This record gives sequence, C-alpha cells and structure tokens, in this order.
Amino acid sequence: MKISIALVFTLLMTAMAGTAAQTEQKPPLDGLQSGGRDSFIYPRNALSSADPVFVLYGDNCGRPHIDPTRAATVTEVAHQPSFEASARVVDIYLVWNPEEICLAVVMPDVLVPIALGSLGKGLHRIERRLHVREKRETTHRLVESHLGFLGVGDVPHQSLSGAWFDPSAPGTGVFISLVDVAEGSPGAIVHITGLDVAGKPVWQVGMGQFENARLRVDLQTGGTSDSAGRRTLELTYQGCGRAQMRFMDAPIAVKQLTQLTSTYGVESCMPPALQRP
Repeated sequence: MKISIALVFTLLMTAMAGTAAQTEQKPPLDGLQSGGRDSFIYPRNALSSADPVFVLYGDNCGRPHIDPTRAATVTEVAHQPSFEASARVVDIYLVWNPEEICLAVVMPDVLVPIALGSLGKGLHRIERRLHVREKRETTHRLVESHLGFLGVGDVPHQSLSGAWFDPSAPGTGVFISLVDVAEGSPGAIVHITGLDVAGKPVWQVGMGQFENARLRVDLQTGGTSDSAGRRTLELTYQGCGRAQMRFMDAPIAVKQLTQLTSTYGVESCMPPALQRP
C-alpha cells in the first residue's frame, strides 16, 4: 500500500500542531494560531518548492503594532529530527501605545506578511516570536512564541487552478485544474485552445501528475485543424501566478505563462496585503 508524501506531511503537521497548541498557555496576541484557517503561516494549504512562504502578524487597533524602527528577522536554525527539512525562527518586533483610542466598530485585521522565500521539499518547523516595547521605551521583550509546521511537496498551491495565457500568443488560452488521480496522488488536467499555423481553431487536452512542481502531459489534439494527434507538454510552475510551458517536439520554444483567473472560493497563493487589486 502506497502512502503519498502529502498524506505523511498532513499527519505529521496535524499531530505536531496539536502538541504545540497544548503547550500554549494563552491565546496568541493577534489571534493567529499554529495551524488551521487562522494559521500564522501562509499559504495554509499544500504547496510546492516553487511557492513563496510567509509568516503573518494580525495588526489592529488596541494591539501592539509593527515597530517601524526595527524590521523583522528570519533565522535558519539547527534542527534535530531527521524528518524535518529545516527550522526557522521569525522574530517580529512590535510597539505598544497604551494611549491609542479605537473605534467602537472592530475593523478587520491587517495581516502583515514577513517573507520566508521558497522552501525545499519536506517538513519545515517555523517558530514565530513576538517582541514588544512600550512607545516610550527602546527595549523589546519577548512576550510570545508559537510553533507551526509546513509541508512542502510536489504539487503547487491549489490556486494554480484557473485560466492562464501566453502574452506573446494572443488568442491562446491554457486552463489548468488540479484533480486527484490514481491512489489519491494530486495531478492536473490541462486544456489548451488556440489557432494552428494556418489560423484554424485547435484544442489540446490531457492529464498528468506533478513532480517537483513540474508537470508532463500527453495531450490529445483536435478541432477543425488538420494537426490532430498527440503532443507531449511540459509545464514548469515558477511560483504564484507564473509558469513556463513547452512542447517536447519543439523544446526550444519556451512559452512564459501568466495566470489570468483563479477558482472562486480558493485561497490565493499570496497573502491579502500582496494580492493584486
């Protein structure tokens, strides 16, 4: 019986996040937890080594705010368990103004992102530490430390599903949908529409599986074009909203793709503060 890497990561993260939560004596200062929908790690869902990773702080009136005089730091530290790919400590420095006056209506949190960059495949331990000083003071003191875990695998973040296009080839559309294929391993259906060299409509469709954020698909070609048959496509995911595409019978002709639309209800691969309007 095969067990997918994603499943192993999920089980490990669930167990470890539960252990970390049991050691926390009080709710986090900004309400962001070690896991789940309110996790301080973003993205909150499965992702690949090409996806950017962030640690969040929920800023709002009545709480300590990000200290403009001291930037957050990210430190990679030694990790002991052999199943961990890395361990990082994120120190966030805040300033508290006890005289701040807040409106009666509670406004939504401003989720401030601290970039960790892309992480390699494996399970990563991420510790978020909050340091606070009062407005009139200059010295920060550590007030909270929370531990979370993030699994990085083969398949890009689920926001990959949607419509993509090649700016150099107007009229060509690439549609990608993440799906579960055999044995529960995630894969993708790719549908390409456009025109052939004679200007006739042509479509190509196929399904494959990701490996290290790279997807290879055997496409069935059809439409009113005379070029019906099969072609092999290789799609390399390069991070949020970016990918490269090439056909193996013309490997030099690399197409740079940009994501045009996402799937409604699917969380973005970028935190709210960095999303395009």
